[in-house]
Amino acid sequence: MSEQPAVTYSYKNILITYDEDKDVWRFNLRGREKSAKSISNAKAAIDAPPPENEKPFERIQCWHNDYGSGYEIVTVTSLVEDAYSNLGWITRKDKTRSRYRLTDLYPVNEHNDKVIAQLKTMMEEINLLRQKYSKLQDKLTSLDF
Repeated sequence: MSEQPAVTYSYKNILITYDEDKDVWRFNLRGREKSAKSISNAKAAIDAPPPENEKPFERIQCWHNDYGSGYEIVTVTSLVEDAYSNLGWITRKDKTRSRYRLTDLYPVNEHNDKVIAQLKTMMEEINLLRQKYSKLQDKLTSLDF
């Protein structure tokens, strides 16, 4: 990762930032993160009318498994143009933002809510078993010379 401060431009109230590691200019356009090889290509994309078949992105509430603290509800705020996988920007309740694969985000709906409730219950049971295991293991007597 570069130690240099990011080079940014504002064009028509859209922030365009240079990604030195990938040698591209990144910007958000109509709820989607885009990239361009040059600043002039970025400006041209911003100036271009939206494709007729493009639907505006609507934010969606999703579950995300933050492995340190379990499942939390986040808001997917935009999609990311990426050659390798479909990504989305999320915002947490504390207003921090991160980028994750869409396959790691689960829409809030009746089905997913029930499954996640079951997963949370199972994790609580697993944690209790780990505590019992640890307490029992502490009762072992070790080899003493």
